[in-house]
This record gives sequence, structure tokens and C-alpha cells, in this order.
Amino acid sequence: MGVTPLMWKALDRFQSYFSLLWTYPVEWNVTKKKLVITPISKKLVPWMISVFVLLNTLNTASLCLLVAKLFGFVQLSFSVTLVTLGWWVSSTFAFFLEVLVCKFAKSGTNSFNWILSLEQELYKGNNSASRITRPSPPSPDWKGLTLTTLIHLIFFQSIFLYIFLVLIFRLDPYYILEETLLPYPASLPVKFLLHLFRVTTWIPISQVARIISFILATSIVAANLALSCISALEKATSSRETWTNKDATTRHLLDYTRCQLIFGIGYAPTMAISSFLCLWFSVLFNFISLKMHHLLDASIVYLYYPVIAVMMTAMVEMTLPLLVDVYEDSREIHAKWRGMLGISGDMKYFKRKLRSISVIAVYGGINSYNFYKCKKSTKLTYISAVLNYTITATLSIDIGRGFHYQG
Repeated sequence: MGVTPLMWKALDRFQSYFSLLWTYPVEWNVTKKKLVITPISKKLVPWMISVFVLLNTLNTASLCLLVAKLFGFVQLSFSVTLVTLGWWVSSTFAFFLEVLVCKFAKSGTNSFNWILSLEQELYKGNNSASRITRPSPPSPDWKGLTLTTLIHLIFFQSIFLYIFLVLIFRLDPYYILEETLLPYPASLPVKFLLHLFRVTTWIPISQVARIISFILATSIVAANLALSCISALEKATSSRETWTNKDATTRHLLDYTRCQLIFGIGYAPTMAISSFLCLWFSVLFNFISLKMHHLLDASIVYLYYPVIAVMMTAMVEMTLPLLVDVYEDSREIHAKWRGMLGISGDMKYFKRKLRSISVIAVYGGINSYNFYKCKKSTKLTYISAVLNYTITATLSIDIGRGFHYQG
């Protein structure tokens, strides 16, 4: 299945939501339907301030409160401690992702645009795949609906957090810091600075929502583009004309190799990092939802965690099967190659050629070191790990005895 109209709409919706904010290093061009890189210039100064100043300040304020709580300098209720931990984890997570985007922006953007160009060429180019018609989008398009819904939820969740946690409940780190750690009365410049950071909390919140939406939307669209390429290659493999014409065969194998090279450039670091973070956050939010509901005095704070747990599950269910299908469909192509060798004009040459071409797969790795390969057993192993760690944490930790907090 290729990229459906709803998936393109989700990517366009992401751009429309966050286009009102500052310029981002990598942005989606709605008109040209491709990712574009913004070079280092004055346009990126607001983004640098939001990430390297405001996001890090939020991170530092949250960390100061947690350290003060750990060493007994302040008395915080358990719900406040948990919310502060959430601020620290989300800001650290977002900053880490922003650094990765900076590091892999060029390679990731090129990979996305190349796979998009290759997909269009396979269906419209002057090769055997040009006679292949695109499959019609499924009805209803559940994956497209899910992706669009997730983009909506992430965007409106950022507004929800700012209004309720910051303005109404005053659970932002700056207000808590002023009320607990600072000496009373605090100096006017310090109070002004804290209030300034508190008012601008919407900036790092928006930045967190933006980076998560960006990675989610582009990853799912890229995975579907990859599957569309492999589907076109698989259908071309079954064509007798592909193997009776040496030029067509060479072109077909070249397209396959191009697809393989593109995957090797852009997917490994993204897959390794996102899978680890999804695993960690899924277990954390599942544990909070199942075990800590009686400790959270603010009901609206508790409801936030099951929502995030469901969103994490939806993200995994959308992305992981797509990446597994890349490997499984590529294996089918290799199996068909072996069956079609008999009708090729130069069987010995193409037999040697096929031996040098490996099965396309999405790997999880960093700096050219691969940790694992996404195949059929990966999904079961991943889901089993989430359930195993969630059950182990739920049964092993007695909240009533293990935590002492001030009401």
C-alpha cells in the first residue's frame, strides 16, 4: 500500500498547524510535496532560542526541583513530583530529538525525497514498472485516519497543557520553584525572570509537540513510500518482459539497489532511537496509569497519562508493521527472482548478480552499527517486551509502601 490521500493530508495538516511558529531546520513544502532544509541563518535564530534557551531552561528548572525533592530541600506532593518529572522527561526527550534532527537533517531529508522520487519514477518511468497501476487506497483508510488523529491530538494537547497545567493548576516548574525553593520575599529581577519564563512556557511545549509530530508523520509516510516502491518492484519481477530484455532486467535490479541504498542512509538511527523511546515511554505511562491512579489528587493530571499510553500504542501499531513488511516483501522479491532466472537471456550473469544483492530490511542502529533487523518476529518481541516490563514493574513495586510523600 502506498501513501494514501489522508496520509498526505496529515503531513499537510502538520505543516499548517506549526507554520505559524518559527522556521524549522527541516520543513514540509506543501506545494512541492517534499522536505526542504533551512540552512543556518537568521531565520533559525528563534528556533535556536526556543530549543537551546527556553527548552533547556525548562529542563534545568525541573531538574532542580527533582534534585531538591530527592535531598529533602523541598516538600512536594506526589502528584506535583510526578508532573515535574514529566516536564523534565519531555524536555530532555525533545532536546535529544532536536540534536538528532540537526545531525541527521541532511541525510534524512535526502532519503525522504529520494524515496519519494523513486516511487514516482517506478510508476511513471520508462521501465517495466511503468505499466503497473497504483493500487487504490483502502476504504476506510484506518491508517490515514489514525495518523491524522494523532497529529490533531498532539497539537491540541500542547494547548491543553499550557492552559490547564500552567495557567489554571500552576503546575509548571517555574511557579513551583518560586513557591518552594526561592527565599521569601524573592528579589524583583528574579521574580520577573521566573514570570517571563512561565508566560513563555508555551514555546517549549509547542516545540515538543512539533518535533514529535514531525518525526511521526514523516516516518510513517516514508515507510509507506518504501512499501509502495517494493510493491512496484515485486510486480515488475513477475513480468516476463522484465527478464527477457537484458536492459529491462538491469534497470530493474538497479532500481532495487537504489531503494536499498536509500534505506541504509536514513532509517537506521531513526529506528533505533524511536523504538527505544517508545518502549521506555510505553512502560512508564502504562505503569502510571495502572498503579498510581490513587496517588494523583488532580484527576485531570491522571487522565493525561492513559491518553499518552494509548497514543504510544497507536504509534507502535502504525509504524512497526510497516517496517516489518519492508523486509518480508523484499524476501518475496528474492524468491521470485530465483524462479524467473530460467527465462532470462543470460542466466549465469544474472545469477551472479543476484547473489551480490541482499534482501532490503530496515535496521536499528547508530553510526553504521546495527543492533537488530525489523522482521516478522520483531513485532511480537517488541510487544512482548512492553507487556513484560509493564507487568514486572506493576507487580514488583508497591506504591503504598515504596513511596512516602507529603500531601
